[in-house]
Amino acid sequence: MTLVEQFNTKPGRVLPTVVGTTEAISNSTLDSLNKLHIRDRGSHVTIVLLALRNSTAIYHWFMDYDAPAT
Repeated sequence: MTLVEQFNTKPGRVLPTVVGTTEAISNSTLDSLNKLHIRDRGSHVTIVLLALRNSTAIYHWFMDYDAPAT
């Protein structure tokens, strides 16, 4: 039994999104976001800024791995 049958839902699909921190979003990512109805530039900029913020957080977690827990 498939998940679609088990949960009585519509089939889904995987939409790859690749976001860099240089405010550059590839055309394939823009196509994926368009399919999700995310079309405005403000949302695109927000997604890029979130990627930058979280990349910075991951860097600090890695670099401070031996720091005392707070």
